[in-house]
Amino acid sequence: MEDLREKLIVKERYRLSKKLGEGSFGEVWLAEDMLLDNMQVALKFYQRTDSEGQTAFTREYTRVLHLKHDNLLTASYFDFYQRRPFLVMDYCSRGAASQYKGHMEEKKVWQFVHDVAAGLAYMHRQQPPIIHQDIKPGNVLVHSTGRFVVTDFGISRSTLSGSGSGEALKSAGTIAYMGPERFKANAETIKASDIWSLGSSVYELVTGNVPFQGGGGVMLTAGAEMPALPSNYSKELNCVMQACMAKDTWNRPRADQLATYTEAIIRGEHPTPPWKSKSGGVEQPTAMSSALEKVVKIVSRRSVLIVLAVVAAAVLLGLLVHRCSSGTVEPSSSTEALSDGGKENVEIVSLPEGKWKGGINNEGKPDGDGELSYKFDDPDGRQSYMGSMKNGKRHGKGVLLYKNGNSFDGEFRDDDLWNGTFRNVEDGLYFSGTFLRNAPQHGEWRYIDDNTLYEKI
Repeated sequence: MEDLREKLIVKERYRLSKKLGEGSFGEVWLAEDMLLDNMQVALKFYQRTDSEGQTAFTREYTRVLHLKHDNLLTASYFDFYQRRPFLVMDYCSRGAASQYKGHMEEKKVWQFVHDVAAGLAYMHRQQPPIIHQDIKPGNVLVHSTGRFVVTDFGISRSTLSGSGSGEALKSAGTIAYMGPERFKANAETIKASDIWSLGSSVYELVTGNVPFQGGGGVMLTAGAEMPALPSNYSKELNCVMQACMAKDTWNRPRADQLATYTEAIIRGEHPTPPWKSKSGGVEQPTAMSSALEKVVKIVSRRSVLIVLAVVAAAVLLGLLVHRCSSGTVEPSSSTEALSDGGKENVEIVSLPEGKWKGGINNEGKPDGDGELSYKFDDPDGRQSYMGSMKNGKRHGKGVLLYKNGNSFDGEFRDDDLWNGTFRNVEDGLYFSGTFLRNAPQHGEWRYIDDNTLYEKI
């Protein structure tokens, strides 16, 4: 097999001029396209692979060659040379973003985040979504127009894994830019991993060092502190970086959120980020505190009818939200007996948390099926509950709505969420599984729009 060298002619068309870079993946060469008046192009050669790897490579790049976006550097052609897959791309003479490591000014960092996020948002919207898996400054080039363009995304979700291909093609990604979820035994390919890599890239471009001395996001799981940018960079930029590098994937912003937010920053506006953050890290939302806009989906037709009934009841009663106590609930003196088709023990009971319409036990506590409308100032943001109660606590099947639009449809135990589906519409996610102290415990987060996996916990 002939090694790549200057003046070598590849496929009777491309004359290699100069090696631009190399790594575990292979080599990048500047070349002249002899069929197009010696136009300069970049050729990216991967490690040699077998026939199965070549088939997988062809399938993978056929899937992405149609992509067109200002912040993606797509390959115009691909082929094989002596069993080495290679891509033909525009030559970006201004180099890679990695040249700015340690001295990128804040204005350019904002542009970097915006451009990369915009490219990722486009990739993530594809069906099925395309996950880059190796976002880092070296894989972001500077176009002749000055914008940043993401490259090397054809190996996303590498189908070459286990195909007998070169080792570089078997494991997509670089450890220093991998989020905590990438180190799990059964790691899944998810969009949020690209966001962690983007945050890690920002830290490197500003400080010149990769976070955690190159150990990757697994260090957060081991108890390491969230890194911070130097004080001469803005609080807003530090917030963006830390949000991207949140330990839990559901706390990270989506690529489209980042693109929209950073675009407003670049215009000189002062937008509120659509994700929550705290000094020193990112707040982990629970089922009781996540900010949401509306309920978008309830699992069954019966559940939809339940939700409509709850909303109607809330309007008629003129109530909104408050908190349901986990302790003993005593009915107030304003209990009203109802005539409800001859059913016994069906009453409207005024509670410290709101009003309950339904069954009560001999102690005057909510018991059995009914509807609970919470007070306006409920500290957990709850609006209404329709389902089963046991001795004053939510227990059994029910639907819980929040005034910000959140919903939980499933089973409760002793007032806590236990097993079911929790929907976070603002982040476009839903979780199905079990809960511990009202926080997701075991199950899957998925995207509402396309049902693809976001995180398995």
